[in-house]
Amino acid sequence: MEYAIKFVATSWLEADELGARFFDHVDGSLAQRDGEWLVTVYQAAPSAREAALAAIEHLERIDFSVRRVDRDLVDIPEIAARLGRKRQNIHQFVTGVRRGTFPVPYAYLGDKRVWLWTDVVQWSARELDYEEEPSLNHDDACWIDAYLAQRRDFVSGNWSNAVHRAGRTSSAWPLARDVIAADSYRRSGLAVAIQG
Repeated sequence: MEYAIKFVATSWLEADELGARFFDHVDGSLAQRDGEWLVTVYQAAPSAREAALAAIEHLERIDFSVRRVDRDLVDIPEIAARLGRKRQNIHQFVTGVRRGTFPVPYAYLGDKRVWLWTDVVQWSARELDYEEEPSLNHDDACWIDAYLAQRRDFVSGNWSNAVHRAGRTSSAWPLARDVIAADSYRRSGLAVAIQG
């Protein structure tokens, strides 16, 4: 299955060179915002997590530094625009006036509600027959962000004593493609990948 994986990334390369490398090696889209890159990669894999890990590896090979998963937060006007519906129609779904159980908001910005686009897509596939490439759900996005944070911590030397006592060096740490969910355990609320 092909997944649309969205990341926020940085790079030391100039925009022209980075864009050329990206479009030569990756199927996706690229945009710049506030000094960061918003990257969408279309990646085939058996699962969304595996697609994200493969996408990270591809991006790193062309000199991106992937910071985090882009959560793609949307409000009612954005949802209406993406689904091709009127704002009033979406507001009716949100308030329960129309059929279906709309997802709960992901967060509130003052009195404004925002949703994860992936939650809206899942709902709209059931209720409106709307289809879009599958992506990371919230749990998968958290798992990938934890994976990225682990790697940053390892490189910067901020690992727990348990990992340091294991005698691993940065060259022994597995690449993105080598880490699978079965190789992880929970420690202080953070999944820590372990080399087998």
